[in-house]
Formats: sequence, structure tokens, C-alpha cells
Amino acid sequence: MFAFLLGRLGMLLPTLFGLTLLTFFLVRLLPGDPVSSMLGIMAADTTLRDALTAQMGLDRPLPLQYVRYLAALSQGDLGQSIATGEPVLAAFFQRFPATLELTLAAMGLALLAGIPLGTLAAARRDSLIDRGIMALALTGYSMPIYWWGLLAILFFSVGLGEIAPAWALPVSGRIAVEFDPDPLTGFMLVDSFLSEETGALRSALEHLLLPSLVLGTLPLAVIARMTRSSVLEIMREDYVRAARAKGLSPARVLVAHVLRNALTPIVTVAGLLVSVLLGGAVLTETIFAWPGIGRWMIEAVWQRDYPVLQGGLLLIALLVILVNFLVDVLHGVLNPRIRHGT
Repeated sequence: MFAFLLGRLGMLLPTLFGLTLLTFFLVRLLPGDPVSSMLGIMAADTTLRDALTAQMGLDRPLPLQYVRYLAALSQGDLGQSIATGEPVLAAFFQRFPATLELTLAAMGLALLAGIPLGTLAAARRDSLIDRGIMALALTGYSMPIYWWGLLAILFFSVGLGEIAPAWALPVSGRIAVEFDPDPLTGFMLVDSFLSEETGALRSALEHLLLPSLVLGTLPLAVIARMTRSSVLEIMREDYVRAARAKGLSPARVLVAHVLRNALTPIVTVAGLLVSVLLGGAVLTETIFAWPGIGRWMIEAVWQRDYPVLQGGLLLIALLVILVNFLVDVLHGVLNPRIRHGT
């Protein structure tokens, strides 16, 4: 097991180095520059422009800028936002709980709905239920997040607001403006629960429901399809036939013998879907004005805020790598053949 962990950790360093190269140089391929964004109508002033460019170190050759970036990065310094002057690392962790809360809610919804739906489809193979569930999964997988988000707003907020206003869901922010729970953890559900304000928790849940539904649709579809395939594969195993021959009920065979052994690939897929959720959070947070990492990054693109873009992309990529590493470890624990290389 130690050799397995050491091998996985050894792959992290070259991956991180490659990420620093990509984030540094790809960000500079964006049209425009931060100096023009900061100066606005004064960008035509050549003297002022050159002075600000030199002050920010953007007049140096790119390789030298990259070396200085690596030197600062080795000390844990991701720089400061060009637009606000705020340290990038502090700004990231200030907004990260909002994105993490949204991501966990979306993944929880995907797992709670996707695994039962996939299991039901497998148990009723080739039936109308199976075809209906798989058709819905294919629709959810194919629908772009921005389009599904707009449809959800029209139906669950605008439409319900006209038919049943009490059931209409909010479409922006994390909690209603009349509530102001203390940010003890950064997670609005926890902070509103700890708050003594009546109705704060309900408001936080209502604000979280619609964006998590939109963000969780794609992973829900993937998990449902993966669960169906995995369950059908396990149902053909000899030990499942033996369990049936012993007279065990179909429900017990399905839960105790089939589903438990079918969870290994589902765990792997769920971990890999974290990267999809973090990528989708950029669009979801923009549509629903969710104050998380995705919206922060979009604002940095418009402002050509190089330190924010570099630091944000690197930290998000690092989180995805760590999640995948944990999935590899968990997969090795669940399946000894993987960690022994067999």
C-alpha cells in the first residue's frame, strides 16, 4: 500500500509543474492586458501606461516573469489582485466555501437520485421504466448548463411566481437580504442554522436548491447510467446466481450482493465528476449570481486580472488533482488488485 501511495504522490509534482506553465502562459494569450483595463480612457497616455507596465513587471520578458512567478509560488505567494489589491490566496479561500457548498449539494443530489434511478433501471431492464430513466439521463447529459439554468429560472421562479408565488424559488445570492448570519464557517447552511434568525435556514435552502439542481443534472445523468451498467454487469456474476439459488429475496440480492459490489466504479466516476462540477460552477454561479470561485474568475477575465486568473486556475486544478488522488487511494482500498498492479 505504501508503494502504491508513493507512486501516486510521485505523479503530482510533474503535474503541478505543468499546471504552472499552462496557467501562466495561457492567461497571457487573452486579448487585451491588465494595464488597459486599469487605465480605461487614460490608456492612450503612453507615459502613464509605460510607468504602470514597469511597476507591475509586465515589461520584462515572459521567461523572466515566469521564473519570478515560480519563486513567489514556492513561498506560497500567489500575488495580489490587480483590480482590488487583495491577496489572491485570501480572496480564494474567502469565496471557496460558497463554491464548495454548491458543489457538495450538487454531488449529493446526483448521488441520492442517480444511484437509485440507475439501480431501478437495471432491475427493470428493457422495460418502459428503464427506457424512460435512460432517456431522461441522456437529456440531462446533453443539455448545456447555461440553457438548463435559464429554463429552470423560467419554470421554477418566473412560472411558479405567477401560478403559486409561495413556491417560487429565488434565482440569485445565497440568502435573502433581510438575513445576515455571522460568517462563522463560510457555509451558508451551517451559518444560518447556527444563527438565531427565524427563517434564515429555510431561505438559505431555497437559494441553494435551484443552482444545485442545475449543476447536479449532468453528474446525476452520468451516475445513473454508470450505476445501471455496473449493476447489470454484477448481476451476471456467479455469486449472484448462487445467492438467488439459496432462495434469497430479489431485493436482498440486489442490495447486499449486487449494489455493494457495483459501487467501486461509481465512486471513481463520482470523484472524476468533481472537475466537471467545478467547471460547471463557473456558468452556474454566473447565471445565479452565486458569490463563489466561478463568478470571481469570470470577473477576473473581464478585468484581465492575471494574478487572480493564475492563482484561481492553479488552486482549482490542485483541488481536482487532490480529489482524483483520494479517489485513486479509495479505489485501491476497495479493490486490492489495483494497488498490487494486477
